[in-house]
Amino acid sequence: MYWKDTWLWAATLILCLTLYHFGRQRKSRDENTVSFFWMACLSLLVCALGIALTQMQRRRAAAWLIMAAATPLYLAQALLPWVMLRFISTRMLYDARRRRRVALVGLLPTLFNAALIVLNVRFDLISSISVEGLLCVESMFPLYVGIMLAGYLLDLCYVVQCGEALGPRNVNAAAEACVILSVGVFVQHYLHIQLFFGFAAALAMFVLHLTLKNPYAYIDIATHTFNARYFALCMREALPRAVGDAIVVVELCQLERVGRVYASGSGAALEACVAERLMQISPRVFRLAPGRFALWVRDAAEAETVSSALEALKGEEFYLGEDAVSCGASYVALPLADGWQSVEELSAFIDFLLRPASGQAETAHAAYTPEARHAFDEMREVERYLEEAVRDDLFEVWYQPVCSLADERYVSLEALSRLHHPALGWIPPDMFIRAAIHSGQMRRITPLQLERVCRFA
Repeated sequence: MYWKDTWLWAATLILCLTLYHFGRQRKSRDENTVSFFWMACLSLLVCALGIALTQMQRRRAAAWLIMAAATPLYLAQALLPWVMLRFISTRMLYDARRRRRVALVGLLPTLFNAALIVLNVRFDLISSISVEGLLCVESMFPLYVGIMLAGYLLDLCYVVQCGEALGPRNVNAAAEACVILSVGVFVQHYLHIQLFFGFAAALAMFVLHLTLKNPYAYIDIATHTFNARYFALCMREALPRAVGDAIVVVELCQLERVGRVYASGSGAALEACVAERLMQISPRVFRLAPGRFALWVRDAAEAETVSSALEALKGEEFYLGEDAVSCGASYVALPLADGWQSVEELSAFIDFLLRPASGQAETAHAAYTPEARHAFDEMREVERYLEEAVRDDLFEVWYQPVCSLADERYVSLEALSRLHHPALGWIPPDMFIRAAIHSGQMRRITPLQLERVCRFA
């Protein structure tokens, strides 16, 4: 009986379409994207080798040639569970060391299968070539299939165990892909040696691309730039190993005013025009929030080029219908290799630097200096200490008399809030009030101070 390769031709078409659309989408070269690309390429290799193997057997090719095609086919199939595990681990944004540990654990069954495949060339453990020139199953083939199934079962258990870190969307898509691949391995063992698994792999890649890696998964619909979620994913990978990388953050300061002065939706239209202009300056543009964009550059020279281009935007007008509109902006270049502990800390520092520029009319450069970083670290420490101060009621009230010069007597008292930090000393009121407003603690501080004043009175 000769095998039919119809399933593999259909799988090849699905994979080619998937890779075509995947290649066209704008994306950064993060580890998750690389893992998906290698999975799709391995699946395509499985299909191509399966088709080649089928054609060789139909034409009664030499036994060594058939085995030469079967060996890389087995290796590609054995590698897929491990690459799938790497793909899943990179969805959770773990640090590189933890991802390496997960990859090493998943590599064990793959290495065992690889040893079987290599030995098969000499000892015909998995398959052999019959007198008729057909590939036949040998005694160790069920073990080879069982190890592959164990690999996908390990992937599925890992998905279930890390369900909270992955989130429902990732869990559903990864679990579907693991089940499809497992069914493909199981059916292949009972139907053919190599035919159906390629189709199952193509279906799994299609599911992952449709749900997790589609062209619009990380694209902001309003501006067609990358969204804030993709920025967080890229920065979590870039921060630990950043050398010369930097981000240039641009804040549009008068979008609300444009929306009030001009027609409804003018602010959003202006933001889309500015986003299009920014994408001409750099291909890696992220929309962090309404009116705020980040441009990811690879070195100081590119950062300087981007900053010069932003300076050239001063006074540039964008047309909204018949109206020519300009919008003030503030921008700052931040090096990523500056000891940032997390994306959240980086985002908070961006807020800290750009907050004073809100509402200005002209494009300006917010300087990144060691003094600004020190002030930010102090503000973060004050915000952290506020939690403790509110919880333990550590605020003090100083009473300042108010004197009437006309009557030459004291007429009232002013109650002034003060806060002492163990390391920073007395915190200036404007600093802890600003921190309290920013962190939402002011509504808890006011009743505490009012209670103290009432007890004093």
